[in-house]
Amino acid sequence: MKNMIFSALLSFLLLGSAAGVRAEDLSGLRSDLGSTSSRPEIADDAEIAMKYWLLARKEPKFEDMARKTKKYQEASQFERDGILSGQVAMMKNTYNSVSFSRPTVVGMKVRLSAYSPKNDGFAITDFEEETYFMYTFAGENYAIVPRGLMDHQFLGPIQDQQRASKIAHMGGNFHVFDLMVYVKLDYADPPDTMTEIGGKRYHIISGQVAHVALYGANETEQLWGDNSDEFNSTQHNELMNLKQ
Repeated sequence: MKNMIFSALLSFLLLGSAAGVRAEDLSGLRSDLGSTSSRPEIADDAEIAMKYWLLARKEPKFEDMARKTKKYQEASQFERDGILSGQVAMMKNTYNSVSFSRPTVVGMKVRLSAYSPKNDGFAITDFEEETYFMYTFAGENYAIVPRGLMDHQFLGPIQDQQRASKIAHMGGNFHVFDLMVYVKLDYADPPDTMTEIGGKRYHIISGQVAHVALYGANETEQLWGDNSDEFNSTQHNELMNLKQ
């Protein structure tokens, strides 16, 4: 009953407002910055898809999924058997290596207010309650709906005037930064329950925002991060049992 109510609430939030914000995808940024980047590794489409199926407590049909991949569909008939085997192996490896021991990292572009000396921090000016992160893998769409994102709208206290001044003078004319959002994924709608967003149907995943970290746009140095507890959930063991 609790899951049904939660699912209905998510559907209301997403369907009841066309103003839902799609967070700008930063998933390709890590490779652009190089292996020495101090940024966390952002979850890719395959990881999100496999986390969805684990949370939904249903093992995906790997071969069916592999046949829907662009790589398989664009291959010649001669190549398809080999590509199918490779795609299935990749998916199974991702599925078996997925971990919920730490939050899932997603990224978005944000704009900051002017520095507030009184509060020793900055406010994110373009947060929305309906912010979601969208992914597509093997022909299926997935959307992460983070809970508690608005609780992290204020970045501070900075407690370092030199750093505060540095942030205040970064971000270009539009004061744009990259925000890493750490989400403790803990819920997925059933596979037969999909939500329409912008004319497409999505599998919904949700979780509590644990903490956030601020970086300059396309930069490697963390400018600020809020305090957080490591993800320690009894549900973690239950989810891992799904692989056995």
